[in-house]
Amino acid sequence: MGNHWLDNAIAQVTDRVPAPAHATHAAVGELAAELLGLPTVAVENAALRHGGTVRESAAAAGVARAAGKRYVTKIGEADRINQNRRIYPRAEWAAAVDRANAEQCPNGTLGGAVDHVGMLDGGNAKNRCILWKELTLDAAGNVFGSFEIVEGHTDGANLAAWLRAGGALGFSTYGRAKARDLTADERRTYGVPEGEHAVVMEQYSLIGIDSVDNPSVRSAWMLAGRQ
Repeated sequence: MGNHWLDNAIAQVTDRVPAPAHATHAAVGELAAELLGLPTVAVENAALRHGGTVRESAAAAGVARAAGKRYVTKIGEADRINQNRRIYPRAEWAAAVDRANAEQCPNGTLGGAVDHVGMLDGGNAKNRCILWKELTLDAAGNVFGSFEIVEGHTDGANLAAWLRAGGALGFSTYGRAKARDLTADERRTYGVPEGEHAVVMEQYSLIGIDSVDNPSVRSAWMLAGRQ
């Protein structure tokens, strides 16, 4: 078993709704900007009010202008066997989620492309049109991520058009890990009969999350009209 794998999941699209500013903390300019639908002005005012400089205010406004439509998607599952016969323990996913939220998402290094890197390719950076913003792991072991599509990118425009048309969409993680056989206790825990093949993934290092059409999770599809 190599150290490179594909793990897949389903996308579920939602519109991002900006949280309203709390009345006791909103400056008059911010409140007016919110009512008039001017998020950039609100961000600039907030940056200045909290001691920021004009340059920092401009940088904050740039972030507001760059922000696009936010999507939420299921990208993985912990403690369950996927169709590739791989199990990602909850502890491994929890560590990956923590790293993504602390480093990769804030730094803009967790991206995704349309389809995985080819067998003979060294990478797919030129095809990256998805920017991941946050990952979460719920009590049931479902891993979700929020992302934005870079619609100025050719692949991003195509992906956005597909979504608007109601096309089905799946997502797949990829990275590095070590695979090992299940112990007798793990076979009982995960319900894997003796003699049936499955591996546990350890030292999980998440590299990217791509859009794919062959997710390994059986229900990993968002069908038209089922958001």
